[in-house]
Amino acid sequence: MGKVVAAEIASLLTSETKIGTRKIEPRDIAVLVNNNTQPVGVQRALADYRIPSVVYSAASVLKSGEALELLRVLLAVAQPTHEKIVRAALATETFGLNASALESLLDDESAWEATLTRFADYHMWWRDQGFVQMMRELLVREKVRSRLLHWRDGERRLTNILHLIELLHAACVENRFGIDGLIKWLARQISLGGELKDEHELRLESDEDAVRIVTIHKSKGLEYGVTFSPFVRKEPWSGAKEFLKFHEDDKIVLDLEESAEHKRIRNREELAESVRQLYVGLTRAKHRSYLIWQESSRKSKSALAWLFSEEESADAFLEEKGESNTSGRVRAAFGESDVIAVEDLPEGRENVFAPTPALPTPLAPRVFNEEIDRSWRISSFSSLISGRMEDPETPDYDRMEPGVESVEEPVLPTQGIHAFPGGMRAGTCLHLILEELDFADLSQLRPLVARKLGDFHFDTFVEVVCDILARTLRVPLGEDGFMLSQISRASRLSELEFTFPITALTTARLRKAFQVEELPLAIDRLQFAPANGFMKGFIDLVFEHAGRFYFVDWKSNWLGTDSGSYAPENIATEMARNFYNLQLSIYAVALHRYLQRRLPGYEYERNFGGAFYIFLRGIDPGKPDNGVVFTCPPRKFVEQLDDVFDGNS
Repeated sequence: MGKVVAAEIASLLTSETKIGTRKIEPRDIAVLVNNNTQPVGVQRALADYRIPSVVYSAASVLKSGEALELLRVLLAVAQPTHEKIVRAALATETFGLNASALESLLDDESAWEATLTRFADYHMWWRDQGFVQMMRELLVREKVRSRLLHWRDGERRLTNILHLIELLHAACVENRFGIDGLIKWLARQISLGGELKDEHELRLESDEDAVRIVTIHKSKGLEYGVTFSPFVRKEPWSGAKEFLKFHEDDKIVLDLEESAEHKRIRNREELAESVRQLYVGLTRAKHRSYLIWQESSRKSKSALAWLFSEEESADAFLEEKGESNTSGRVRAAFGESDVIAVEDLPEGRENVFAPTPALPTPLAPRVFNEEIDRSWRISSFSSLISGRMEDPETPDYDRMEPGVESVEEPVLPTQGIHAFPGGMRAGTCLHLILEELDFADLSQLRPLVARKLGDFHFDTFVEVVCDILARTLRVPLGEDGFMLSQISRASRLSELEFTFPITALTTARLRKAFQVEELPLAIDRLQFAPANGFMKGFIDLVFEHAGRFYFVDWKSNWLGTDSGSYAPENIATEMARNFYNLQLSIYAVALHRYLQRRLPGYEYERNFGGAFYIFLRGIDPGKPDNGVVFTCPPRKFVEQLDDVFDGNS
């Protein structure tokens, strides 16, 4: 039936048929269907004639062929060493390998190994970067977009894939799914029935000049120039059903035994509904409506057959036997009509639609004559000390900031932790270990350290790092000498991200705040452009002990070849040289604001504990003053700096 419709539409579009004074266009035409499966054949037939079309469907994208294909692909990414599953993914249209191409690939050992390596890479991307980043990488590397668009319904396929990726990402965020959890969720959604959610409904693949394919139900209240109704021969279901459903006294009745009388009632209701749908289909057209009838020897019980039947009652029509002659009755009824024509539609024609490409609209940039307020930005500790206009803050893993002189690292390794490599990569590794480590349970220290160091190719330093971290967690801190090993997971937050508003922040105002309290900061070297917007950052660790809240910043800076290099005077120099006191002060304001909003009855003197800057390489049980800087900024200073960030003098 789709071929007949497509042929007639091609004939209209390639003829001189006009609507008013203009030539008929694809957007003037709608094909009305009964359900969400019929558009597939119609759209493919239209594609054979190069006629663009879009489907307005209430079908779920999770029931599409692309959903099953994506499930196979994700299974292969999840199990990249399972060759059978990888082959199944490669056989999908997403990857585009047919049987012979797949066989050739399997025969080429090096090419097959490279393919498995790619899937292993995708697995690592998913694990380390997340689902969306992995899919973005896969779509680009495998050229999925161009491959799908080679199909005549390529826009539909690509739209479904992108829609599915969006739904899966939302499921990841909402449910915190890992790899296995997301795959199980997708498999369950594909297999489940039930009510269709709005976000799952198929999206339009294009908004270009195209034939609309729409269900009769969705077409209610709409109007199109020309409509085609190719499925008016909608026969009632004659097979077995688990039960009969019909209405009696305005109530729904379910009959599990299928009594003859109830079956007649049900059949009458279905026929009445078919007549209503036929009416809706007929009245959607503004200029021309096509009803396409396919005659067969079997007696039709459809709405159109009933309207042209000689029977006086619906019951008699539904029970009528014999040969069908609906087409003959239609011809007889409209043979002399001036407005209704009854014609035979051929199976196909030679007309292939070739739309005239629209002339491109001349493009010219709009002229912007306003001034841009360049002070409005997201600032951070890093952007302030580097003088950059903007520096999107990321967790501080001891990167070297521009404008800060570096301490020379040793040419040859020394001993213990001082031989551990320096730089951002090493800092990242140590931070990730401390973020994941349970301070109160050191039984997991060694396996965690071994795994993380292996990820960063620092395998030879397992014993060294285990030793220094165990020492760090047992260093006495504060006036009462508590240790981090006493802090449970429930009493700490790792990598606490903060963002708070700032107004009219300048070097002069910041310098004034620090000079009042005479805090050690090389403020004269600090120069940055006035800033409005937000201050953003990450605090390595916030924890609570005895009702007080402290924060920790881990430092892996290399200061020298032995623990003496981390004496208090050397660390003080390092703190000033790198503006760490400014960083500490920003973090203090952030934690102060956080506690004000989250801790009932918060008082600075009672609840704010202070800040520890812990230089991991300097921890030495024999030198308790080494490696640790503690300070608790005065309340007056924190409140004054808070006012400076708010734009108040």
